[in-house]
Amino acid sequence: METRLLVYPQDCLKSRPGFTSGKRIAVGALLLSAFFYLSLAGCTNFRAHYNTFFLAEKTFRVAEDSRRQSKTKELSPASKKLYEESIAKASRILTFYPKSKYVDDALLMIGKSYFYTNEYQKAERKFQEVITGFPKSGLYAEANYFLGLTHFKSGNLVEASSIWRTILDNPKHKKLHKEALFSLAELKFEQEEYDEAVGLYRQFLSKYKKDSRAGSVQRQIAECFWLKEDYPEAGKAYSQMKNYTKEKDLIYQAEFKAGQIAYKLKKFNEGLAIYQRLADKADYYSHLAEIKLQLALGEQAQGQLEKALKLNQEVLEAYPKTAHSAQAYYQQGAIHQDLKGDLKTAKELFDKAKDEKPGSEYSKKALEKSADIAKLEEYKKELSEGETEKIVETQFLLAEFFLTHLNRPDSALATYQSLAENYPQSEYTPKALLAVAYICRNLLEDTAACRQACEQLMRYYPGSDYAAEAANILNHSPLLVDSLGAAQSFWQAEEQLFSFQNPDSASRLYQQIIEHYPHSVYAPKAMLGKAHILEHYHPIAEDTLLADSAVFLAYADIMEKYPESEAAGVARLKLGLRQKPMPKPVKELAAPTDTLLRGSDTTASALPDTADTLVMGLPLAPEPTNKAEISSRFVYPPQLVGERKSGWVFMKIEIDYFTGEAKNMEVMAGLHEEIDRRVLQAMQNARFDPQKLDPRNLSAIYGYRFKVVAPTSGNQ
Repeated sequence: METRLLVYPQDCLKSRPGFTSGKRIAVGALLLSAFFYLSLAGCTNFRAHYNTFFLAEKTFRVAEDSRRQSKTKELSPASKKLYEESIAKASRILTFYPKSKYVDDALLMIGKSYFYTNEYQKAERKFQEVITGFPKSGLYAEANYFLGLTHFKSGNLVEASSIWRTILDNPKHKKLHKEALFSLAELKFEQEEYDEAVGLYRQFLSKYKKDSRAGSVQRQIAECFWLKEDYPEAGKAYSQMKNYTKEKDLIYQAEFKAGQIAYKLKKFNEGLAIYQRLADKADYYSHLAEIKLQLALGEQAQGQLEKALKLNQEVLEAYPKTAHSAQAYYQQGAIHQDLKGDLKTAKELFDKAKDEKPGSEYSKKALEKSADIAKLEEYKKELSEGETEKIVETQFLLAEFFLTHLNRPDSALATYQSLAENYPQSEYTPKALLAVAYICRNLLEDTAACRQACEQLMRYYPGSDYAAEAANILNHSPLLVDSLGAAQSFWQAEEQLFSFQNPDSASRLYQQIIEHYPHSVYAPKAMLGKAHILEHYHPIAEDTLLADSAVFLAYADIMEKYPESEAAGVARLKLGLRQKPMPKPVKELAAPTDTLLRGSDTTASALPDTADTLVMGLPLAPEPTNKAEISSRFVYPPQLVGERKSGWVFMKIEIDYFTGEAKNMEVMAGLHEEIDRRVLQAMQNARFDPQKLDPRNLSAIYGYRFKVVAPTSGNQ
């Protein structure tokens, strides 16, 4: 209803010539009365829904003022109640006046109210109703912007970013460009994409330098550099905050952070000077506790422990039962733990910090520190009372604890080194050596010790998960790194094939070596392993013609790709392309009659067939230096004499490169459980000549074939 209609009836009430008597006057009066009442009804309807919207909007504005004036990020109960009232009042427009021109305003107001009361799903629905139902409304862009905010708060950052970029790209939405740009910068900060965030924040400052948020935006730029640990740039950015704001609190934050940056850059005198200057300013008296705590940290870093303790004590006395006093107790405890080595006093102080202001940041940190010291005592007790197997694990955990929890790299280093020296056969030793290399390189800057640890790890544990990493630390050639990785995969493949009888898993591991380490010495060995599986385990073996063809191609492929390798020599033998050399005659050795069964080939029993250079894919071990002793130790099982089981027992042996001792051995393929057991027993003290070991065999794993010949008669 137009405004002019509100005064129109009043004009009609004035006397007009010609309407003074008779029926004409009566009819005219009746028509005039009807029109008056219709106009009055329309005006009343308009006034009603306008008043409803006006009251909703008034309540919403009061809620907005209350929220903006709040000094906390949390919405106050009073503000929340006002937003809820505005939702209820605006909803009356939608219910009773669905065709009102204020419907889009009401929807947007309800959406904003839901947004500020953290009901994001409800807010999103209302903003979508504006966007889809009123595409030509002047509130369309604002609804879009708030829909982006809703997505941002809900964690849908991709959707939020897309909406705000669309607003920035649309010249018609220029009024919202500033808010969209600011929000997009905040989103990138949230995503930890700090370089892009800095670019967007700087774009905001170049366009809107006089905006009330300019100082906070510059602080965000500085914070990006701080979080990137680019402390010089962070310092420059904080120093520029005074160009964008006169707000005392922001300027104080910039100066306070400048002191922390000086500490990070090891400029402790500069940092102390900054905090002393802040302490002397009366304007910052309310911040004196946190300033003194930073002064204490600076004195501590300078080695002035008594000054640091005194400053912390001043905070304890002046600000009891506060977050600041909890931090002071914590800092006292750290001095006693890290610098004085007094764990008992440190734990007492951490316990006080924990109880000083429960729930505060340093109360939680103190709880962790107190628990750490208790755990340390537990480890020490286990080391003094535990069994040998448990001691190794505990010692490793203790070293890790020193490093990661107690900030004592020297203690961690000594513990790792002790473990590696005293328990060289432990599974924890390779990891301990790598930890030694890390500490020496990154914390102690001792490159010589780092190199020594890496070389020790590569030499003695080349098949471990950590050898390749040690090679990378030393910047060794890719070939060596490949060799270490291939050695580990090869060991796993052999274990799958011969220990677990799992040819499919072994074949996959062999294939990984072939694909990823084609230049390694283990590549042809892996191909030989695959050929062996194809020959003996693959289902196509049932089809003789197909099997022969596939096996032939597998061995031929080795000769083509690695013609000079040991594996190629074995492939030639398999394909009959060269004769198998006859073994050299071996002088027969006498053996004690009480340990050998007459008729058994005792001289050959411990000797490998030297025709092949690989044993089931492993490098052939040299003959043991104590082969006579081994021969005498093996006794053929009497209960199996009648079965006349003869042949080879294939073994995998780990040989110490320096001593020649056989450290670990297992049967890969045998004849009989009891024969295999006796072979292993005979080989337990096998010793090899280190000079005859292949230096290229980084894994130190060799293959060995033990020949067993059954006695001709059980009575002989």
